[in-house]
Parts: sequence; C-alpha cells; structure tokens
Amino acid sequence: MAKPWDINGDDIELWSQQHDASAELPDLVRQLLLATVPLSTLTTTTHAGTRLPGWDMIVRASRESAFCPQGASGWELSIEERRGKLDDDFKKRSADPSPFDPKDTTYVAVSARRISAKIRWAGEQQAKRTWKDVRLLDADDLAAWLALAPTVARWFAGKLGRPSADVEDLDTFLHTWRGRTPRPLPFKLALAGEKRLQQAETVRAWARQAGRRGRALLVHAHTRDEALVFVAAALATDVSPEGHQICARTLVVHTEEALRGALGPASGEPLIVLSNLSSTAPADRAHGALVVPLEGHLPSGSDDVLKVEPAPFMRFVEMLKKDGFSETEARRAQDSGGNLASLQRLFGHVALPRWVEGAPSVPLATMLLVGSFQPGNQEDRDVLALLGADPGEVEALCEHLALAPDAPTIKEGRYGRAVWRWRAEEDVWKFLGGRIPADTLRRFAETIRLVLGEQDPSLELPPEERLQAPFLEKIFRASDVLREGMSRALVRLALSDETLATLHGPQCGSHLASYVLQDLLQPAWSNWASLSNLLPRRFRSVTRSACIQGTT
Repeated sequence: MAKPWDINGDDIELWSQQHDASAELPDLVRQLLLATVPLSTLTTTTHAGTRLPGWDMIVRASRESAFCPQGASGWELSIEERRGKLDDDFKKRSADPSPFDPKDTTYVAVSARRISAKIRWAGEQQAKRTWKDVRLLDADDLAAWLALAPTVARWFAGKLGRPSADVEDLDTFLHTWRGRTPRPLPFKLALAGEKRLQQAETVRAWARQAGRRGRALLVHAHTRDEALVFVAAALATDVSPEGHQICARTLVVHTEEALRGALGPASGEPLIVLSNLSSTAPADRAHGALVVPLEGHLPSGSDDVLKVEPAPFMRFVEMLKKDGFSETEARRAQDSGGNLASLQRLFGHVALPRWVEGAPSVPLATMLLVGSFQPGNQEDRDVLALLGADPGEVEALCEHLALAPDAPTIKEGRYGRAVWRWRAEEDVWKFLGGRIPADTLRRFAETIRLVLGEQDPSLELPPEERLQAPFLEKIFRASDVLREGMSRALVRLALSDETLATLHGPQCGSHLASYVLQDLLQPAWSNWASLSNLLPRRFRSVTRSACIQGTT
C-alpha cells in the first residue's frame, strides 16, 4: 500500500496547477537541496520574491549529487506547461549571467510539469557552449529526488493534503506543540536558562557528527515530550547554514513502523530521527542519527545520558513578556515549577497527566489539601490521618510521584527538615480539584479548624520574650509548611465551586470556606494574632501590633 509520502510525477504535475505552486516551488527545491546536498552557498527567493528580477536560486555545492552539480550553479524554476518558458529563461540568463562566469557554472532549469523531451532540450542548450553544463529537472525528477529526502517528502505530502500522523518534519512538530494552547507558547521556552542554552550546543554538535558516529543521543527531561521539544528547539534555533541543512533532514517519528522506515537504508545525507516512543529499545540499535527521549527515574551509572537541566520559571516569565504576553499573563508561569507540561496546562492545554491514572484517591486528595508536609513531624502525620489517609501511604505516594514522568512532587529541605510539596500546585489543582472524595472534603472542614484554630503558643510568653519562642519550644504543633498549605487549599476551594459541583453540589467550596473562616476569625486578638502569617499582607502589621500589645 502506498504511503502518503510516496509522491510521483503525476502528483507534482497536479500540484503545479494550484494557485500557490509558483510561490512554493522554490521552497520545495530549497528544502531538497538542504536535505541531500552539502552546500556552501544557497540563495533563493520564495513567495512574493519569485516576481523579482534575478536568479531564482544561486547554489554552490561541495560535491556532486544525483540532482545537483558540484560547484556553482544558477537555477531557474517554472510551473508553466509551455516549453517556451524554458527557452525564454535560458536566453535571458545567457544574456546576463551575473554574478556567474558561465564557463564555470552549470545552468539548471526546474519545471514542476512533465517535459517529454527534457534530455534533448538540455543537449540542445549545452551545444551552444554558453554554460559549463545544462540540466533540466521535471516533475518526474522532483518525485525521484523526494524519494531520497524522507523529511521533505513528508512535508510536501502535507502540501498535497496527505499529512501523516506517525511522522512529522521539525517545523510541523514544533508548530503542533505550540498549537496545544489557545494562545501559542514560544517553543524557545524549552531552552530557558543559561544551562539549557549550553546543553543545546551539545545537541547541535552531536547532530553535525550524526552521520559519522555510531551512537544514539539519549536525552532525559521531566517528560519524554519535553526532551523532544528541547532537542527540536535546539536544532531549530541553529541559524548557521549547517543548522538549516540539519533541520531539513530531521524527522519526528511516533510509531515503530515509522522508526524502522526512517532508519532504513541510507540515501542522500543522513537523517536525524527524534523518536517519540516509550520504549528505549531503539537506543540499542547502532544508528548514530537517532535521538531517544527518556523520562522518570534514571538509574545510577547513566553517564551517557544528556540530563536536561531544570528550567528557571522566572526565565519563563521574562520570555513570555518578550513574546507579547502581559505582565499578569506571564506571571502565571511562576506556578509551573519550571515544568513545560505544567506550563502548557496552566495556559489552557487540556491533558490529564499519566501519573493521575491508578493513583490512590484518598492519599492523593489528602496531599492536595495539605499542599506540603514534614514527614518527620508527628503532628503533620496525625493531620494526614485525620483527613482519612494512612501517613505512610501519603509519603509513599509522594516518593512514587517524584520518580514518575512529569514528576509532580518534590522533596526539599527547609530549616534542616525534609518537606514534601507539589512542584506546581496550581497545575495540580486544575485536574485534581474535582476529584476530592466527599468524605475527605468533610474531614478537611473539621481538621483545618483544629490546625489553624490552635492558639499560638508564643502568646503565652511575655511580649519581650516572644522572639525566643522557637528556642523555648513555644511553636505550633503542625509545621508551618502544612499550615500554609492548608490555608492555600481553603482559598482554592472557595474559588472552585464549578469544579466541585459534580461530586459535591453547587457552591460547596465557597460555603465551606465561609463557615471555616467564621469559626477561625473570632473577635479575640489572640485568634487573629495566631493566624497572622496566613492572613493577607495588609492585615499583618495590625495583627503583629496587637500581638505585641496583648490587647484588642
């Protein structure tokens, strides 16, 4: 069965009759040259530029290929059916060959039509001895050339209305990635930060040697998708002439069959193949032009893997503002945790992370509602139990998720104590907020009153001694990170009525938050002082003052 990218002369001749063919033919030939010929010079006009005077293409190739002569060549392109157009172009360029010396230059005519006597026409023009050599390529030659350039063939198949779902050229892959969000995000976000820019140079250096080395490039990131986008962005932003040629030879494959086809017998310049497959088996095949993306936990001894450095999320903010996003829009990236998948979801991409599937609902909802906790703090563990979860199961869940692709949890140290927290809390709430079990939500309403309703033990001390409260062990039983996390959860519940409605009925979140706050914010100065660090900033100076004075 013929594949969408199996293109013949009839296909090209039919395409040549379309309105845009005249403007797109130079782009087709340019990509064929970049994909199959080592070039030192390539100057071309496309689209509106095809109506300007001068050569359609100026080419200098370092070696001979099936469809391009070695050395200097001047190219004239046409979609017209009449042979007179070929004659007119030849006469015009022979009369004014600038910038070439015709004796050292090959004249190449390209027609998107089928020319019946192309060999005779080229021979007749060569007999005039104006040029070093004369060649004519027609629709059948272009089809044969496309067979040597799989990347270009798949791109051109899309122009013919025959796109392939299992193979994409580099531009199409990046365009699809950008199109996941209502407002496209710049793919250069994958290169955010100085360390990633340095690693991008490593990718480009590998690509330049890909046809002469026997190693695949293994790249590890938060997700396999992020690893692919990082490599694709690194190649697409290489503005050197060699970089353009590499891009024209790069494919992204999504199936095993497509991978086998792309890594079949070599023809023309070697391909760069980015494999979007979950299996790492292709890395064991001796194909030097293969990129294998990795995700999740890496075993020790993985020294041959390019581990993509974390992206600084504030750099996301800066890059989005430069791309035209408002300050408010750009600052949403702060909640991404430097994770591209989270960033896309924050900007409207609808995709449920794979780690959600099969995760135990009660421990997951419990971690969502506390936000963060200290596994070594017994009071924090007691709070997890009050919410209906086994503390050991919540800790095990955090450990499991930290090793998963698109890892949503992270363990860090704070004041010498280990803390589990969400990497991008707002992102997690988007797809877990509507999955909180009813019993867990009821337990949260009761437990948060106990946790945030505790009177600050430091208030038992005289005002002049309260700064010493931590040393005197006059501190809250639950950790600050858990108290802060539960207070954030209360605010998110108040804003999540629509999300919660399916399982819990209308206005569930806002009513719950209202009742909890009525209980917590009693008139006594000590209640407000105990909640000082959790209240909006404009209230803090008032409550601190009341705390010091010990009066209302």
